[in-house]
Amino acid sequence: MVGMVPIPYLISEISTYSNSDVLNCCSYWFYKYLNFLFNYFDSFETLINQLKMGCYLKVAEDEGEEPIELPLEEDGTLLLSTLTAQFPGTSGLKFRTESNTFRGVRLADVKFHPPEDSWGDAVYYCVFLKGNWC
Repeated sequence: MVGMVPIPYLISEISTYSNSDVLNCCSYWFYKYLNFLFNYFDSFETLINQLKMGCYLKVAEDEGEEPIELPLEEDGTLLLSTLTAQFPGTSGLKFRTESNTFRGVRLADVKFHPPEDSWGDAVYYCVFLKGNWC
């Protein structure tokens, strides 16, 4: 992985700022958590970008329009009601892949779920029903 920071280095750095008894007690779980984070993200830079992005998703009505950041839920999903409050009539979301094709976002139980476990830094676009659905 590019940019990987060795976990023992991080633990030694943190120990200079923390009570050593607390660090000894928590170091195992801290180590496991950091391992999970570094294995989940493809690089340290991706992890930092994900943390900086916070809990918001960039959504625009269509390509070329200014996106709005919508808040994500604690489980990382986006509520359909959050999306439709900003974009009335929206029934779905799509985004451009690396191959420049559109891919739809899974909607289950009135929640949009992140594609491949991460929203990434893409701008997502609204999908509206076509035709007359009366």
